[in-house]
Amino acid sequence: MSELIADGALVCTPAGSTAYNLSANGPILPPDSPLMALTAISAFRPRRWRGALLPDKARVSFEALEADKRPVAAWLKIMGSGMWHGPYRHGSREWLRAAS
Repeated sequence: MSELIADGALVCTPAGSTAYNLSANGPILPPDSPLMALTAISAFRPRRWRGALLPDKARVSFEALEADKRPVAAWLKIMGSGMWHGPYRHGSREWLRAAS
């Protein structure tokens, strides 16, 4: 997908799919599945996009477009570590992937 305009997005592994992702109408992934879920929070474009299932080897990139028109601050929570990373501000590109 080249562009997603939304209030937010979740990328989760099976361990994280039963809490935040489910509350955003995303799927619950089977515990041993080699998948990640990409779920939009209040997507504007594409309007009816319901998310995607990605292979656990996929790399996901987030980049703020037109940050001068839409201020962006993003946080990354690594489940299990209890740590939040960020904030990531406009002008940066972040890559995510599942841990090995």
